[in-house]
Amino acid sequence: MKEFIVTPDLYANKGKRLGNFIVDLIVFRVLIIAIFAILGFIVVTIGGDIDSFLYQLETINPFMDLLITYVLYFFVFWGFETLLQGRTIGKFITQTKVVDINGNVPNAGLIAKRTLSRIIPFDGFSYLGEEGRGWHDTIPNLYVVDVKKFEDKKSVHFGLQELGTTNNDFVDIKF
Repeated sequence: MKEFIVTPDLYANKGKRLGNFIVDLIVFRVLIIAIFAILGFIVVTIGGDIDSFLYQLETINPFMDLLITYVLYFFVFWGFETLLQGRTIGKFITQTKVVDINGNVPNAGLIAKRTLSRIIPFDGFSYLGEEGRGWHDTIPNLYVVDVKKFEDKKSVHFGLQELGTTNNDFVDIKF
């Protein structure tokens, strides 16, 4: 049986990729606000000083702020794409998903590699090329595809593979 291969006609367009980014950024920011609201609630509940907690958040070292933000970003997006089989909230909305070259859901290790690759400075500019694949896609050799085009082409591919195969489930009728 011939393997299915992801081709450029299946790639999500740049508009959908931008939509993914915007929606996922909003979701991430809402989650960060929720996390710190919960932390603030815990501080107050255990008798801590909320003003001191807020002051520490406001005066945190910029490098530490960046490090904490990126660690949270990694776990949020690695978690989404691992648990939701190559998708995030943004990808559900835009009807796209991440797959490997054969159209399979990537494993947790490849998704981790993809998510870690986002730390590369200027990764966002890597979409300006003709294919519209970011470095965080090319490094782990993954693809963001349009779900409808992908499913249609995959169905045709495997449907054609089944043509000509014998099926012994037919009832043998003798006259």
